[in-house]
Amino acid sequence: MVIDVPRGGDSSRMPLHGTVLVCLEMIVLSVASTTPQKTVKSLKRINDLHRAIGKSGGKRGH
Repeated sequence: MVIDVPRGGDSSRMPLHGTVLVCLEMIVLSVASTTPQKTVKSLKRINDLHRAIGKSGGKRGH
C-alpha cells in the first residue's frame, strides 16, 4: 500500500510536515482501533514505563 502525501507546493519548495504527521496519526489510530483491548493494554504498559523513567529523573549515572 502506498499513501501519497504532498510535502509542499512545487512553487514554494517549503516542506509541510504537518500533513505527513496527520496521515501518520490517522494510520496509527486506525490500526489501534482494530484491536482496542490490546491497544489499551499497550498504552498502560507505556505509561508504566514512562512513570518508571520519571522516578529516576532521567539522570544517567546517578
